[in-house]
Amino acid sequence: MDNKKRLISFENTGGFFIPMIIAVVTGLIFDGSAINFDSLVFSILIVISLILLGLGCFLFYLNKHFTTKNIIFLIMLFSFFIRLIYALKTPYSVNQHDLESLGDSGHLEYIFRLANFKGLPTSNEWQLYNPPLHHLTSAIIFKINSFLGFSVDRCFENVQLLSIFWSTVTVAVAYKILRLLKFNGIPLILTFSLVAFYPTITLFGGSLNNDPLAFMLIVCALFFVLKWRNSPNIKYIIFSGIFCGLSMMTKYSYFFVCFSILIYIFLKCLKSQRNFSKTQICFILPCGILGLWYQIRNIILFSQNVVHYNKMSSTSLQYIPDYFIKRIFIIPNIEQKIFCSFYSDTNLVAYFIKSSIFGEYTFSSNVIGGTLLFLNIILIASSVFAIFYILRNKNTFDRGGMWLFLIILMVELSFYCWFNYIEPFGCNMDFRLIPITFICGTVIFGMLLRDLHIKSRKSKFSFSIYIILSILILAFVLFSALLFI
Repeated sequence: MDNKKRLISFENTGGFFIPMIIAVVTGLIFDGSAINFDSLVFSILIVISLILLGLGCFLFYLNKHFTTKNIIFLIMLFSFFIRLIYALKTPYSVNQHDLESLGDSGHLEYIFRLANFKGLPTSNEWQLYNPPLHHLTSAIIFKINSFLGFSVDRCFENVQLLSIFWSTVTVAVAYKILRLLKFNGIPLILTFSLVAFYPTITLFGGSLNNDPLAFMLIVCALFFVLKWRNSPNIKYIIFSGIFCGLSMMTKYSYFFVCFSILIYIFLKCLKSQRNFSKTQICFILPCGILGLWYQIRNIILFSQNVVHYNKMSSTSLQYIPDYFIKRIFIIPNIEQKIFCSFYSDTNLVAYFIKSSIFGEYTFSSNVIGGTLLFLNIILIASSVFAIFYILRNKNTFDRGGMWLFLIILMVELSFYCWFNYIEPFGCNMDFRLIPITFICGTVIFGMLLRDLHIKSRKSKFSFSIYIILSILILAFVLFSALLFI
């Protein structure tokens, strides 16, 4: 009976089953490669989404079931519809990274090759050096759609729906992480809303490269290591190692997140005197086997380095000749614009902040974009403040839960700076290199919000700051949704 309850629980229906059903039905009904979604069809989709949201709110209110869980359920579904709308109105060839054309060495060719049973790549050119898990799962979806008689373009459009599902699962698992960290009530709703509607999640929902799957897998790894933190069962470490290995089997740069998790496990074992050797082996073994086998294959076949990436030429238009220190502290006049340009922007901090919400893309509304950018800067600054606030206040509720996220933040930001130092090119500044940092930052910010929520009952100052931050979050969520509609 317990398993049956878990199967039909609201987070599973809102985060897994309902989105999966809608995605499958959408792929069968709509041909995204042929329909103009600026037309009446797209308007109807928006109206249906709003009607469903309003109907859900009304039914919950009518039956006096307007609980935290039901609000979370509505957030899950509505954020899914935002991702669906964005992916449907954006052709699979638009707002993408390194897809190239069929016959080239990009992600499209990789997927197409596997879908037609031609085996793994016979070279490590351009994007063909990547591990195959994303391309294999995409190839399966492509082949199913091809079997149904759909065109090549429509098959690739429907592969986008798989990315939407990965992003939706990411949101659902992030909710489970917040619950493990003992978030509840309004702080849970506000913090989860930031995750669910964060623009990076929406952009990943329309992506055909390996970012959405790798991101989802590493968030699952975080969930299991936190389960182990709360309950020292070795099976959770094994699951975390498996998901870490799968994330590296999707995108090798997730090695740095896996390394961060290993550091956390090491420190936790030392502090709690858990079985150190057994724990390390149970994590490293599945992580290493799953995450490194393709790298070893490529080393043998192509004599590539252990840490291999496609180096760009200094003659590229994206090359940045400025000194690294200058790129951090000096913002030239050419960067005084809302959206990113990897051909002209050079400042690392500015690009990081902008690409975390816009990617490397341009959107139609400068008003929405500018407001969202301003709110994002405030929220990032608040997250940084939250780190020092929690470190200084030993009485902060569940303060120990911050360390995993803080270690990941430090390692990932160090990797980001190091990589941009040795490879000073515009595309390497993109936030998608380290998207896990927004999960870490949001969780830490949520801890501050939760602490203020508790203290607001006795302190007017805490109550005032809590209200201001809550309004900022709601505004950020609103403008994040409007950006893609």
